Amino acid sequence: MGLCNSPRDLTGRIPGGKTTAVLLLAAIAILLAWLALKTERFAGGGDTITHYLFSRFSWKYPHLLLDHWGKPVFTLVSSPFAQFGLTGVVMMNILLGVGSAWLAWRIARFMNLANAWLIPLLLCFTPVYTETVLSGLTEVMFGFFLILPAFLFLKEKFIAGAILVSFSLLVRTEGVFLIPLYGLYLLGVRRYRALPFLLTGFVIYSIVGWFYFGDFLWLITHMPYRGATDIYGTGGLTHFFRHAPRFFNPLISGLLVVGFLALIPSGIRVFRDIRRKQEPLHSIRMLIALVFLAYFMAHAVMWKTGIGNSLGLHRYMAAIAPLGAIVALGGLNRFFGLWIHRVRGNAGRVIQGLVIALIIVFMVHSPFRTYQIPHKLYGMDLVVKQAAVFIREAGLNRHKVYFYDPALVIHLNLDPWDPDIARERLYSVSRPQRQVQPGSIFVWDAHFAGNSGLTEEDLLANQWFDLVRTFEPDEQIIVFGREFRVHVFQRNDKQWEEEQ
Repeated sequence: MGLCNSPRDLTGRIPGGKTTAVLLLAAIAILLAWLALKTERFAGGGDTITHYLFSRFSWKYPHLLLDHWGKPVFTLVSSPFAQFGLTGVVMMNILLGVGSAWLAWRIARFMNLANAWLIPLLLCFTPVYTETVLSGLTEVMFGFFLILPAFLFLKEKFIAGAILVSFSLLVRTEGVFLIPLYGLYLLGVRRYRALPFLLTGFVIYSIVGWFYFGDFLWLITHMPYRGATDIYGTGGLTHFFRHAPRFFNPLISGLLVVGFLALIPSGIRVFRDIRRKQEPLHSIRMLIALVFLAYFMAHAVMWKTGIGNSLGLHRYMAAIAPLGAIVALGGLNRFFGLWIHRVRGNAGRVIQGLVIALIIVFMVHSPFRTYQIPHKLYGMDLVVKQAAVFIREAGLNRHKVYFYDPALVIHLNLDPWDPDIARERLYSVSRPQRQVQPGSIFVWDAHFAGNSGLTEEDLLANQWFDLVRTFEPDEQIIVFGREFRVHVFQRNDKQWEEEQ
């Protein structure tokens, strides 16, 4: 059906289209799990670790389930996995990633797209997706919360789909401007009863937060994204376009362009069918494309303007990779339809088979060529671990530890919310010694602590802190204009009065 289909589908020539997809997904899941066990440093750095810590300790400190930065739904869903450590959260993301690939394949089959069995490869080996699946970041779960409603809409489970997508804003904030697109779809297919259910997630969590914060609108008033632009700056409007060949790889980027061009006639058909009060299959394809484009363009604009404190990170695009895989498959089929099938007879089949074989080899190799997978501990992360090992071996962790880099919590196995064991951040930047008890350990790093306003020079000159040890990388690393190093300080016994 439609211009995105290929007249010649190889699925029928490969033993069992469904069997092929299932075997591919099983093999991919095993590979990703093996990579997760082999990695020394998960993608996302401090963000991955902080999300894990929220999830890991949310059963002990239930208020963490409502932390706006941690994302309440992500924290809730990931919390059982986090009890098995950071690797447990990564395994959850692997399950969600493979599940998204399965749903994308089901959607492609339902829409009768040719060569749908390629979907698991087109998605799971898109570099930014492979990289982000091997992390504790929110993008993978957000992608799942975008593609599952599309699948439910295809199955005519409109209320269930509306409820599910309503919770997406509690996985990532971008759900705020994507939910209305699902609402437009429901309006277009005249499923008006499902529309109010798009508010389900917001209403439920607003009520729960009302009891805790005393503020029904806490999801708005407690928005945490402020100040990042001052640190990370902004960039050009074309940033994500220029870098797409890296995080999507050149093949997927090209297929996306072809796929979107091929959808133009379908878009015209959608508006025609809506006017005739028909329910077109093409409308789901257009919903998928519009959500992809809206998300992509929103981040391009936010990085340009600084609105929303976007950091211009490539990993953001992992959230729409499942939707993009469907569009890319349409682009591939369009390519086959326009070019390969001009060759008559068996020669066309052979050429198509060879092209698909080349695509498979390129896709599987792509993420490993783009990123270091599995990740090894190096650079700043290695220095932080060296500092943590020193603290532990010297027995300094028997004292309260003040920190800025969340990786220290992992390496020292601390409870960061126990006030007798650890604390993130000092009480005062201008007076670092304030409320810090003698003997306490403070770990200053040029990245996180350096961005807090605590300068290296001031701390080294501070008479209430003694420098215990300094750790530096083998080769110089510059972070935000500073040479990266880690200092381990200990609060001495000198008295300090508040009035000073």
